[in-house]
Amino acid sequence: PNALRGVPRQGCGAAVEAECDVENVELEGSLRHERREDCECTARELSHRVKNMFSVISAIVNMAGRDRGQEEMADWITSRIQALGRAYETTLDEASSGSIGVGQMMRAVLGPYDGGGENISYRGEPVKLDTNIVSMLGLTLHELATNAIKYGALSTDHGKVTIEWEAENGELAIDWRENGGPAVTEPPEGKG
Repeated sequence: PNALRGVPRQGCGAAVEAECDVENVELEGSLRHERREDCECTARELSHRVKNMFSVISAIVNMAGRDRGQEEMADWITSRIQALGRAYETTLDEASSGSIGVGQMMRAVLGPYDGGGENISYRGEPVKLDTNIVSMLGLTLHELATNAIKYGALSTDHGKVTIEWEAENGELAIDWRENGGPAVTEPPEGKG
């Protein structure tokens, strides 16, 4: 078909050229579709392998902690590995697009901390997040949730956490609010 392109023939030049364009568009569309399918397949395979890697690392940490009598430390490390795993799980599932929805990522990371699904609420506009900052945000959310469970709103039966976000001028602002937690009676002992 490409050989006919731009070679007008008497009386049928326009028809031949139009016919070739349609064939080229169909061929290009088919190649794009095949490439997209290949990328999606590769992303699924990568996602599967990374999930397995996080599971193996968690198992190694847990076994080492038990063997050395350091179960508490092993639990602490494993919880962070699992938080990264949850953040990456959603990211890898969306890897072919190069970005992930902020709300989707937050729900994946924080879901395990929200027992019945009633204590954490999410509010924000649909914002796509570059996959390069998922680790940092995932660990930050994990730390906030861990503190809320130990000392804050999620340590009580009726405590609530509200997370709001907005994007402005290429920056993402996140507001984490806790209500219904224990009263703060004295200043914190340390920083962190």
